[in-house]
Amino acid sequence: MSLIGKNIKKIRTIKKLSQAKFAELFNLARPSVGAYEEGRSEPKIDTIILISKHFGLSVDSLLTRDITVNELAHFDIVDPLKASLGPRLTNNMPYVTKNDTEDYAQAGDSRQFIKARPIVTVPLHLNDGVAIEIKDSGLHDIRPGDTLFTTPAKVNELRNGHAYLIRSSQRIECLRFLDGVLKTDSPYSAPIDPNDENILEIRTIRAILSKYQATREPAQHRNLWMEERLNALEKRIEKLEATEG
Repeated sequence: MSLIGKNIKKIRTIKKLSQAKFAELFNLARPSVGAYEEGRSEPKIDTIILISKHFGLSVDSLLTRDITVNELAHFDIVDPLKASLGPRLTNNMPYVTKNDTEDYAQAGDSRQFIKARPIVTVPLHLNDGVAIEIKDSGLHDIRPGDTLFTTPAKVNELRNGHAYLIRSSQRIECLRFLDGVLKTDSPYSAPIDPNDENILEIRTIRAILSKYQATREPAQHRNLWMEERLNALEKRIEKLEATEG
């Protein structure tokens, strides 16, 4: 028996998807998802391939081993404690707050606009890095209020299953690159060609600082380094799975 059912349950827990929502993403019946998770049946290979592409995971990892939180996220989680240590471990980058995102959409190419932004100090060394606070998001793993640490991306460098920040003259939004197009995690969203003339800039999301984590994690975990934080989260997920089982 493969580990696909256990990994589906972990994906749902991390992405905060109900069985019904997960089923909707892949045109499944909700009871089928429950059967997979309980080990009573396994999805067809076509469905496994769709899941692997959607979440940017290999088929092998879905079937043969427990996936990790970090594998599923595809980007680093910046530790708030480490981010406060100053320039000895960090570099500075312009910070676009959620109140400035509309101006950034229209003037993001302007050096004057970027230069006028406040500076944030982070434990990352990124060329042409810009920190952007997200006002709203169409992706399950990026929430409103999260701060994304980004670098410029080229269309031919986009990787399947990964999330990107897209700037057009009207808005800033987070989309996922899947099978040659950009789209939200909603199964009803219209795909966007990454070469669309309305897209002014695509930025790779290198790391994320989530207010959601900082306010909802137990106090004893808030000052742990990234690896310890991820391990603690995985243990909590395993405990939840054991309780539900």
